Amino acid sequence: MTSSGFHTLPSRSLSAAQLGKSGVDVRMAAGGLVLWGAEGSKLDVPYASIRQMRVGRGDGGRYGPPLYRIMLWTDAVPRPLVLTSLHRDEAGLAGVARTAAVKLLRAGRPGALQVGLGWFAALVYPVGFLAFMAFVPWLIAIDNHKATRNPITLDDCLMVAAFALPIAAVFAFFFTRPFRPRRISTMAELEQFLPDS
Repeated sequence: MTSSGFHTLPSRSLSAAQLGKSGVDVRMAAGGLVLWGAEGSKLDVPYASIRQMRVGRGDGGRYGPPLYRIMLWTDAVPRPLVLTSLHRDEAGLAGVARTAAVKLLRAGRPGALQVGLGWFAALVYPVGFLAFMAFVPWLIAIDNHKATRNPITLDDCLMVAAFALPIAAVFAFFFTRPFRPRRISTMAELEQFLPDS
């Protein structure tokens, strides 16, 4: 694809929109976006129908480059559309995101423009780590009970908290801050979440 469009990775939202299970081609047209499925299915998404757009940059894995995603809430389909680019098509995703963002801002709907992946991506690591650490005092208590027949102590809890809270803060810095959804009102804010093109 060129900068006028991109090919997406498959997603459940695209299958639910009857666009097939192998990703779609996203292209810009005069009045909106056109999504083409592999089996010839087609969905028109007029810019005027976009209620909200969220652009996010996610973790591409341990050694891979980051993945870029556009989520669209539109009157064209009941569920949000998740459009994640292949690495070779990142410039195309950036072009689509910029064009749609300009349309939203010019229409006087800056509140409809967001960045971030979503609250699940933002909270899964810090909350998961803290949930795991909540069980550590019980493990210490089991060990203490075997050795001294004493139950869990306040010192055990404070030691776990002193260890866990700084690490959870690091998780929050690296995941919650960049991944949380938030409204933006300028193109400069959007550029931080787009691939270099």
